[in-house]
Amino acid sequence: MNKIKEYIFANTENYQGQVDKRFKDLAKQFSRMQDARAEQGGAA
Repeated sequence: MNKIKEYIFANTENYQGQVDKRFKDLAKQFSRMQDARAEQGGAA
């Protein structure tokens, strides 16, 4: 249950670079997932 809380309150602006406006929501969700699991490393 704690992981769900980490995901819900994770940073949605945790990415760098440009994001096409069509993919802004996807980028926010990806950012949220990465922020919630930051202790496990990054993604490419």
